[in-house]
Amino acid sequence: MKLSFGGDSIFYLSLPGAIKAINESSIELDEIHCVGFSCIPLFFSEYYESEDRAFSVVRNIWKDVRKTFQHLDDNRLLKTVDLLKTLYRLGRPMHGITPIRVLEDFVDKYFPDITTDKVPRLKIHAFNLEKGDDKIIHGNLREAMKMTLAFPIHFGAYNNHVSGANVCGVHEADMLFLLNMAQKPIPRNAFDYMMLSTISRTYEITRYHKEKARYVIQFNETNSEPDHLVPQLYQKTRKKLKEFGLF
Repeated sequence: MKLSFGGDSIFYLSLPGAIKAINESSIELDEIHCVGFSCIPLFFSEYYESEDRAFSVVRNIWKDVRKTFQHLDDNRLLKTVDLLKTLYRLGRPMHGITPIRVLEDFVDKYFPDITTDKVPRLKIHAFNLEKGDDKIIHGNLREAMKMTLAFPIHFGAYNNHVSGANVCGVHEADMLFLLNMAQKPIPRNAFDYMMLSTISRTYEITRYHKEKARYVIQFNETNSEPDHLVPQLYQKTRKKLKEFGLF
């Protein structure tokens, strides 16, 4: 089975709970597709072949993630708009609010210098700005992670690639796994409405992919702390898989 995760929210760092439940089920996974934040815990789960160890890594890097990524607030729309306004004030609309070196240092600190074939089931996606399409990144693992974590507005593009999390929502697969904020922000001005139109486009693409999938697991969350969310996702995912008859 082909499994695909979204990745535009910090909630996805708690996926070790979900992937543990999935690995305990009757599902036989051939490919695991990720983009953005979901690639972080999924890589460690695949690399160490242990969801518990991946959870330990997530807990260890949690504070550094909160410091490195400025767009992961629960109210993502308003934070994105604020970052966009800052870029225009600085005269840098095509660059990120944070130097790309910050992202490079984060990835080099926590990810091994290996190739992606060391985690063959994991397919890391990024969006190619030059060609205007999404692709799976092969080769150096650190390079792949930098591309998929280079969120637009926050960081500039890395090697002409950015995260496709806000472009496609989630990639096509037999099973889709999505995490959303429980509450949506209320737009305040024209910038907010502009961003809402972009988000609505992504939702439409996601809806199309959901209609084509055999199974869809989707949860609305409020607390992103891994100590809270990892066990919650484990229990909720198990329950959902039982409903599908996959245990």
